[in-house]
Amino acid sequence: MQAALFALLGQCIRPRPQRLSWRDSLRKYFGVDPLVDSYGQTMTLGPTRAAGYSVGPSPQRATLPPSVQISSVIMSLLCGPDFHFLCRDT
Repeated sequence: MQAALFALLGQCIRPRPQRLSWRDSLRKYFGVDPLVDSYGQTMTLGPTRAAGYSVGPSPQRATLPPSVQISSVIMSLLCGPDFHFLCRDT
């Protein structure tokens, strides 16, 4: 049906334009390039990290000197969500 209509009008059907990429769409309609950092450099996708691999040193737990004896009642009070770093793994 569409081809017949265009034939009557003496026109040809133009192909659909290619879809804009996510980056090009944001640049065209909002004037913002999402892959440019605050220094004006283009960001690139780097290598992914393997499971269990961390960047930088692992955080150290705060440990109490052995001379300090804390009763189990005080330790249970301190081992709430805000003082988890004082708790020992048992």
